[in-house]
Amino acid sequence: MADTKVRDVNKSQAIRDYLAGDPEAGPRTVVSELGSRGITVSESLVNNVKSRLKTSGQRKKVRRKKGGATASRGRAGTKSEAIRSYMTEHPEATPSEILSGLERQGVHVSHGLISMVKYTGDGRKKKRKGRRRILGRPAGRPAGRPAGRPAASAAALSANDLLEAKKLADRLGGANKVRQALDALELLR
Repeated sequence: MADTKVRDVNKSQAIRDYLAGDPEAGPRTVVSELGSRGITVSESLVNNVKSRLKTSGQRKKVRRKKGGATASRGRAGTKSEAIRSYMTEHPEATPSEILSGLERQGVHVSHGLISMVKYTGDGRKKKRKGRRRILGRPAGRPAGRPAGRPAASAAALSANDLLEAKKLADRLGGANKVRQALDALELLR
C-alpha cells in the first residue's frame, strides 16, 4: 500500500514543496531528503524545477515593472495618461518641463514619448491627407492631364484643329478613348 502512494506523488510538486521550505538547498540534498521520504527523483529534475522557479519569479517581477509607472504609485493608468494629466494641469509646459515635473512625481518617461503625446494629440498616428500616388504621375499634379502636356485653352486651337480632333474621336470611339490614347502615348515617351 505504501508503494501506490509513492507512485502517485507528483515528483516536481514534491520538489517544489521541499524548496518552499528550504529554497537554498542543493540538488543532492533535495534528492537525499526526498529519497528518505520514499520519493525517487534525479538531480537533473531538481535542477530543472529550481530553474523554472527562478524564471517564473523573475517574470512576475518584470510584469509588475511594465504595469505602468503611475500604477506603481497607486494611481491607475499608463505613462501617456500621466503625461496628459500633467498637461491638463500645466497647459503651457514644454516637454522638458513635463519631464522634470513627472520625475518629481516618480514617473519615469522618455522625452520622445512626451513630445509624441503633446504634439500628436492622442498619441496615435494621424491619417495622411492628400492623393495617393499613381504610377506615372507626380504626386502634386492633378489627375486629369498627363505630365508634360500643357493645359491648352480653347482659344489656342483653330477651327481646323477642332475638326481634326473630332474626326479622331469618332474613329477611336469617343472623347474618353482619345484621352486614354493620349495618356498611353504620354507613358511611351
